[in-house]
Amino acid sequence: MLTNMGIAERARGNIDAALIAYEKACDIRRHTDSLDTAAGAVLLNSIGSAKGERGDIQGALAAYSEARRINEANGTMQSNDGVNLLTNTGVAKYSKGDFSGALKSYAEARKIREKMGTLNTADGAKLLNSIGTAKASEGDFNGALASYKEALRLREETGTLETPDNALLLTNLGIAKFAKGLIKEALDAYSEACRIRACTGTIETASGAQLLSCLGEAKCKNGDTSGALHAFMEARGIRARMGTLETTDGAILLKSIEIAERGMAQTR
Repeated sequence: MLTNMGIAERARGNIDAALIAYEKACDIRRHTDSLDTAAGAVLLNSIGSAKGERGDIQGALAAYSEARRINEANGTMQSNDGVNLLTNTGVAKYSKGDFSGALKSYAEARKIREKMGTLNTADGAKLLNSIGTAKASEGDFNGALASYKEALRLREETGTLETPDNALLLTNLGIAKFAKGLIKEALDAYSEACRIRACTGTIETASGAQLLSCLGEAKCKNGDTSGALHAFMEARGIRARMGTLETTDGAILLKSIEIAERGMAQTR
């Protein structure tokens, strides 16, 4: 009952209410000696995910660690629940800046998916995207591009190219291409991601704003200062409407706009 309430609250975006329900359910399971079960591990995974969304990464990792202990004791790590737990653990470690730790968790998740025959799925593509992002953060852009290429193949095979998840994948692909100096290829990836976000109505999001900022940077590098400024201004509008201009990413965006405007003034 409480677990289902937590799920419902989270679906509505009420993370705090979801976490309260999850933790009450967890307390009941502890007092009734029913936490060390498959259902208990799933509950702890949900608690960790909710804590991660609130920015409590240490709390999230603690919940994931306890869930792993239970799964290993019950022999249930080699399952979808184990994959979800390892993937969430990787996300938390990545958020903490522990990229090698994230890669280790993602690699474990991949191994289980391969064993279960579930890597060639949309969720498998999402995992490969995460692997690529962690590799890119470690400076391994060739490894990142290989993961993104594999993920794109799965997106095509599973018919999930026209989705926000694929737009995110293409954004990450563009970032890796840009880092390697492949500006034209980066622009192609960003442009396709923009098209997908426009079609799926997901441009007015944090990921959409990031995409437009990346597009602006690539256009600027390619000598298209006017196009860069247009992309930056679109990103600024989204961030202003979302109330995220007063953030680190917002400050970087405003600085990029200032540089582009100076560049435009010099060409007049």
